[in-house]
Amino acid sequence: MRFALDYETFQRVKVTERVSFPVTLNLNDYMKGYEGIETKLYDKEVERMKEYQSGAIEKNLKDENQKK
Repeated sequence: MRFALDYETFQRVKVTERVSFPVTLNLNDYMKGYEGIETKLYDKEVERMKEYQSGAIEKNLKDENQKK
């Protein structure tokens, strides 16, 4: 359960709204810094997205060529 402070009444109020969090939690700022991290998830994620994007572009071009 989450609670917030109602500044008018100074009472705790239960928050019922949905909360979402990212799949990867980046704590680099709280560690030795980005250069001190051996497995850089950000770099891996960028590479994964580039691979996905290039594959998607190729698929879209292929689909467009088939329509012609």
